[in-house]
Amino acid sequence: MAVLCKLLLKPQDRLYSDSLTAVGRLHVCRKDLSEVMSPFTDNAELQQRSARMLSMNTWDVAVTLTNFDWSVFNSIHEQELVYFTFSRHASSGHTVALELLLQRCNEVQLWVMTEVLMCPTLCNRVQLIKKFIKIAAHCKAQRNLNSFFAIVMGLNTAAVSRLSQTWEKVPGKFKKLFLELEMLTDPSLNHKAYRDAFKKTKTPKIPFLPLLLKGA
Repeated sequence: MAVLCKLLLKPQDRLYSDSLTAVGRLHVCRKDLSEVMSPFTDNAELQQRSARMLSMNTWDVAVTLTNFDWSVFNSIHEQELVYFTFSRHASSGHTVALELLLQRCNEVQLWVMTEVLMCPTLCNRVQLIKKFIKIAAHCKAQRNLNSFFAIVMGLNTAAVSRLSQTWEKVPGKFKKLFLELEMLTDPSLNHKAYRDAFKKTKTPKIPFLPLLLKGA
């Protein structure tokens, strides 16, 4: 029996499902066209999407993420930190680059989560998780802690971490690597693990921006 659930979204809302099955469907429509339900995607499209992602070189993906982050990070003026910290509600137009990099972190996290959850087969989900673990490690090697954090957080979201059958199939060496990466995101003692590692990281380097702002 098909179960239909309707949810009214606001323009700024983001939606994902932690219960959508491989043969499930996500339908979207305007409020005034609630009786006309159009498929968001079909299984063939999901297969193609996963295939494209799996065909990408992990180092190249990390380089692309890092290049974008560098371009934005280098354009942040120190005054943006002042505006963001002390005049957050009146800083419209003064913190464009800063807010863009913050948004980028959220987008990367959502991208990781979406790619895994929309993958229709167990085998490919396992391969995707392996690939994202490698991309996170490459971002760390490229001293891009912003995308590194975003990827690890994306894999650690409840919707992804609860995929027990998928994680059981991930090889031990990748689980071990992910555990090592996770340790750097441990929030205990005011993110001491990250802060210590960041101090030891050679420059140039991109910090995890939310933590940088937290300590500002």
